[in-house]
Parts: sequence; structure tokens; C-alpha cells
Amino acid sequence: MIRRRQLAAGAAPCDDIDGLFCRLRDKLGKADAFITSAEYQMEQAPSGNEDEDLRRRNHVEHLVEAGKLAVWAAGYTSGEIENRVRRRRGA
Repeated sequence: MIRRRQLAAGAAPCDDIDGLFCRLRDKLGKADAFITSAEYQMEQAPSGNEDEDLRRRNHVEHLVEAGKLAVWAAGYTSGEIENRVRRRRGA
């Protein structure tokens, strides 16, 4: 059984650290949703219809790519958080 995580209503302004953490959680939530959906699609039995199976495979490829991009964006946001913390500490 696959559990789906509820995504945040929308991105918060990123004027401060709290906003960046909100954006980070949003990106990670999106990655989780894409990966969960791809897992679900992969668990489906082949339909026997070549066109349908090709469509499903293409959809899974799209979901995996979108998940990768969301993880990359989360990594970028975590770097922004790290830079803001360093500037606050004066390092």
C-alpha cells in the first residue's frame, strides 16, 4: 500500500529562514509525490496493450525526471539556507 503525503497549499515568501524552510519542505513534498506516483505506476501489471504499456512507461519516466528536478531544487534551497545562516553568524 502506498501512502501519499499531502502537499503544502503554496510556496511561502522566502524573505527569511522560515520561508526557505517552507520552500524546502515544499520541494521535498513534490519529490515524494512524484516518486510515490511513479512507484504506483510501476506496480501496475502490464495491460497487454503495447500502446498503453508504452504510455505508462513514458509517464513513469516523466515522474522520475520531475522527482529528480524537485530533489535538485531542494538541494539548492538547502544551500540557500546554509548561506543565510553563515551570514547571520558572520562566518
